[in-house]
Parts: sequence; structure tokens; C-alpha cells
Amino acid sequence: MVRTSHPGLIQASDGNLHVLLWTDTISVENLDRSLAFALSLSAQHREGIIALNVVAHGLSLPDSVAQRRANEISRSLDSVIKATIVVLPGEGFWVSAARGFLTGLNLVSPLRGKRTIARNVEEGARTAASLSGRTPQWAHHVAGTLDGWIAEARSAAGA
Repeated sequence: MVRTSHPGLIQASDGNLHVLLWTDTISVENLDRSLAFALSLSAQHREGIIALNVVAHGLSLPDSVAQRRANEISRSLDSVIKATIVVLPGEGFWVSAARGFLTGLNLVSPLRGKRTIARNVEEGARTAASLSGRTPQWAHHVAGTLDGWIAEARSAAGA
């Protein structure tokens, strides 16, 4: 996997898979970084890209400016996104609020029919594998890599 890191966002690609690991509150700056990465990846993969978004448990919901920017980016990427998987790990109020945010985004987003929500990284990776014709072993490798990055981010944050 090719990986880039910025405070709050780790991105990677493997073929036409765009992995986004959100480790801090989603900001407009990181949304714009994700757009640039996706456009670069889509230029190399005319068949379209699959986005695997992993949201660290407990992050604050984006503010209204970031929410609007996320919607704009969804619209601009509609023609190049084959599917998007959002991993929301955990249980309780935070996950319910985050799922509510995504439900609202789905109502106004052209990605509405392309978005899947997963409960954990392994499920998200399996969904990405299924949508892209990759093997269960590939999904297991991707999930293991992401779990390692999540552990790194937690360690760096002192969690």
C-alpha cells in the first residue's frame, strides 16, 4: 500500500482502493486532501475507485462547514467512485450520532446508492474485497494493516 499521513488523516491506496483513516475530527483541510488523493488515484484507474473510510471511535462530528464540504466532495467524485464503505466501530451514542450524520449525508448525496456502513475494519475490508473482486486473504491483509495504523495513531495520541 502507498501511504501518506497528515495530522488527523492517513490515506493509502492499493490498486483502485482509496483508504482513508480519520484519526481526528474531520476538517475541511483534510477533506480537500482526500479529494486531491482521490482525483489522482482515479486518473490512474479509469474503471473507478472504491473508498474505504475508517473513522476512529469517539471522534467529534464535523462542524457545519466541514459537513457542507463533505457533501460538495461527494458530488464532485460521484462519477469516479464505484463504491464507498464507511467503518464506524463501537457502540452507543457516538456511533448512533455518526450514523445519523451519514444518513443525512446520504439523503442529499449522489453517492447514496454507493455507500455501505460497516461495524468494524474487518467487515469494511471484506466488503471492499467483494466489490472489487479481491480475495478474502487480501481483505484480511488490509484489515490487519489498518488495525496496525489505528494502534499507531492511538499510541501517538497517548490513548
